[in-house]
Amino acid sequence: IQHCQAVIESDEDCAEAWLLKGRAQKQIGDLRLAMETFRRAAGLMPHRTDVYHLLGLTCTALQRYDEASAAFKKVIDRDPNDATAQHLLDAVKGRTTRQAPADYVVKLFDRYCRNFDHHMNNGLDYRLPGLMKKAVQRIVRRQGSFRHMLDLGCGTGLVGNLLGKYADRSTGV
Repeated sequence: IQHCQAVIESDEDCAEAWLLKGRAQKQIGDLRLAMETFRRAAGLMPHRTDVYHLLGLTCTALQRYDEASAAFKKVIDRDPNDATAQHLLDAVKGRTTRQAPADYVVKLFDRYCRNFDHHMNNGLDYRLPGLMKKAVQRIVRRQGSFRHMLDLGCGTGLVGNLLGKYADRSTGV
């Protein structure tokens, strides 16, 4: 944020610096400042749909749905084929769609995967890996380690990574 601010101080019309500053503010959770910063970036580069996407998402997180709606409409005005913007506009308007666009789902999960394990362990009190480890330890104490462990539905490997040491070989599916 400091580097972006230094660029902005030397050139207050540097749109990319405003955009990067807004992204950084959003990343650290300073949503109100990020919203204002994205507004400034949008004013400097009104043709860029990514700025309006970010503004819309930030306004949505702040529960400022009318402003989010306006931002998503600007995306659609510039790119009528942007299915993600249409989906997000429908969502902030309270309209249910049959399904989310595939591109939206892929991007959502790509972003979320970085925090998935942390969220499962710390935010949702996910206890299955620990319970599985205790159950496997009881079996291993009685029968010895497994030759092959198959982790069905392995996802990110939360369970498999914990149990892999109890098998000669493990496979995640």
